[in-house]
Amino acid sequence: MQGRLLGVVTALSLAVPIICDPASCVSACQLTLSKIVFEDTAPDLPYYVGQCTSSLRIKSTYICSREFCPAREIQPGLDALNQTCIRYGGTALPPFSSISNITSGDVRSQFQVIERSDFLTHSKVNRPAIPSRSLFEDGLRTTEAYNISMGSSVLYAIAMFVFWTLVVAVGLGFRLFRFLNQNRDPKHNSQHQHSTALSPYSTFYQDMKRRIKQHVLIPAAFSRHCAEPLGWWIVPPRLQSLTILSFILLNTVLTFGHYDVFSGNLYWSNPRLQYARYIGDRTGVMGTANLTLIYLFATRNNLLLWITGWSFETFMQFHRWVARVSTVQAIIHSLAYTIYVLVEGGVQHYWSVWRQRYWYWGGIATICMGLLLVFSLYPVRSRLYELFLFLHMTLAVMVLVGMWYHVAIFDGAYNVLLWPCFVVWIADRAMRLARVVRCNLPYRASLATYSPDTDVVWITVPRVVAPSAVPHPGAYYFLYLLHGTTWYESHPFTLSGWELGDQEDEQQLPDTTATATKKENKNRQIQINLQFVIRPYDGLTSRLRDLVRRQTGESKTGRRLRVLIEGPYGPNHNLCRYDTIAFIVGGTGIAIALAYLSNMLDLALARQNKGEGQGYRVQHLHLVWAVKEPSFFQETFDRELKPRLTEIAQLSGRQLDISVQIYNTRAAAPAQTLVDEPGNGMDSSEMEPMVPSGMTSDSRYQPTEWESDEHSPLSASARTVTPDGIRVSMFNHRPRLENVVLRCASAEDGEKRICAIVACCPAGMADATRSAVVKAIAMGQGCAGIDFYPESYAW
Repeated sequence: MQGRLLGVVTALSLAVPIICDPASCVSACQLTLSKIVFEDTAPDLPYYVGQCTSSLRIKSTYICSREFCPAREIQPGLDALNQTCIRYGGTALPPFSSISNITSGDVRSQFQVIERSDFLTHSKVNRPAIPSRSLFEDGLRTTEAYNISMGSSVLYAIAMFVFWTLVVAVGLGFRLFRFLNQNRDPKHNSQHQHSTALSPYSTFYQDMKRRIKQHVLIPAAFSRHCAEPLGWWIVPPRLQSLTILSFILLNTVLTFGHYDVFSGNLYWSNPRLQYARYIGDRTGVMGTANLTLIYLFATRNNLLLWITGWSFETFMQFHRWVARVSTVQAIIHSLAYTIYVLVEGGVQHYWSVWRQRYWYWGGIATICMGLLLVFSLYPVRSRLYELFLFLHMTLAVMVLVGMWYHVAIFDGAYNVLLWPCFVVWIADRAMRLARVVRCNLPYRASLATYSPDTDVVWITVPRVVAPSAVPHPGAYYFLYLLHGTTWYESHPFTLSGWELGDQEDEQQLPDTTATATKKENKNRQIQINLQFVIRPYDGLTSRLRDLVRRQTGESKTGRRLRVLIEGPYGPNHNLCRYDTIAFIVGGTGIAIALAYLSNMLDLALARQNKGEGQGYRVQHLHLVWAVKEPSFFQETFDRELKPRLTEIAQLSGRQLDISVQIYNTRAAAPAQTLVDEPGNGMDSSEMEPMVPSGMTSDSRYQPTEWESDEHSPLSASARTVTPDGIRVSMFNHRPRLENVVLRCASAEDGEKRICAIVACCPAGMADATRSAVVKAIAMGQGCAGIDFYPESYAW
């Protein structure tokens, strides 16, 4: 990443000479004469009228160009000067041939030589003039310094898009490479699943792949904090952090890169003014260019999500950090121009510019960006989400409006950096509306139930969809609650599963993982019931709970709700190829496991009924669930888990090891941390298992059978078994995730298995799982490979 950054910076440095304007030489002549007062110019004329109508000034500029400029640069320079005079002075310049009768001798005898002192004192002359060699060189250097500064600012703004294009290209390349290797790797073919021989890939390649996962792809940036905030910030995983750090370094280097500051500058002799102007211009252009990236990365219907297969949360991290960089650039831009105005004109001049529209709208845009930065900090997002959402939308609109009026003085030159923001925003809203229409026509009311014992709302949303629109596990939808005055608000919820309307429709269900089955009737509409499990907190979820509770009271009969859905969103991870799948979930994170179980069941039914389609090759299925309310587990187990697991086991056609571990975290010791570490001094009384109803009485076991550092029975014989052979164990403590992951990844029978760890749980638990996966990869654990899928959604 750093090597790529160095290459980009080097390429941009080499490109600087390309942006030199061929009109700079003629512009230098015009500059050296701009402060000279010629006798034939009325003092009350507007600036450009006086510059373009004085015959003495025009003749002097032409002679200067002929004497000092290369022949190939004269005409481009005069053309540019003529266009300026026509546009701002209302008159055209005479042809360059008008000075053909003036000889070099005439110049020496009739033209007054202008020195630097004459330029600074606004000397009055009554005849044609020509700058001295030293004054012309200062003028040329001044013009080129300014042109290069502005040209490089535009070039560096383009570099922001080049950087992220490379990032997306790498993501796409990695996705294609992984897809091709999955098809080539014999571990992904069923005929080799019992083979213990090494894959055809070299040992070096396998070792490098393991090390890249261990050190780059999976671990947190520099500590265990990744999903869990570190102070007021959420630190992305290591690869994301390296990408973001490279972007920050690139912006820093380009912002404070080369500036040609010298004392002979004819625009600003004070070096502080030169630095203020150059830095102010560059940060303004680069910060404006970053706005497009900010809006693009924040959209739900982001094409880059599909191209890379990355999660929305990944692009939200990019969105936040690009926004922070752009905000810092806006603040530096404002401070630089504040210094520039104060040094050049003083306090009185500074207050006078605030009356100009471009200035105060720029100030409004900067203030709004600063407020966006403050109100987007994690404590505000997590505790005041409704306020955050309202302010985020309002201030984002104000930023665009402010920037539109701020750059209006450039006559549309920088609108090209703002139009994409409007286009992206409008296109995303249009796509959202299209999704809402597609998902909700024909409309059917939803059914919601609320259990006071579990404090959980279950929602079933019936819809009629095309077979191609059947969701995938890991998908999430935005729900609109059409009750009350806040019907326009939407919140994301992970899909916990789905049911088809009838058995005939189930046979039409496509393979939603990666290889779709052939459908007999592609145009057929199917009835599907989308299921969501929601924990009420504040805002929409609390209103949802109160709405259901007011009608149903303490009963669980449920009530009809007017609900719109928008989706599905989220990446589609193909877990069909894994021998071992472990779901590590917390609370309502059980939704992700239920969704994958729905997918397993659908594919198993499709293979049984039609004999085609790809199914899961899983041999070991583990569910580790940390939950505060045992009643929530009991309800979910009886209602969702047990029926799905039982049917999956019956349809698998082979011996399927299914293990369910429930951890009652509310019964954990108060001093216990979120993730118990081995050797914390827990005795066996803290591990008393709970056996849910429906278990065989002879399957109870004594807690003294367990060692204090081995809580996971994944490799042991079943302690609590349902009549259907599903092993269920319950503990009154928090899970030791390192032990859990290591046991899931182990292959004690010597087989080369590949393992998927899917985590959808609270931040601390997710970070502990991530660390445990990294440790398991480092230890090898006899597995052919371990992949980690953190399933979460966050703004």
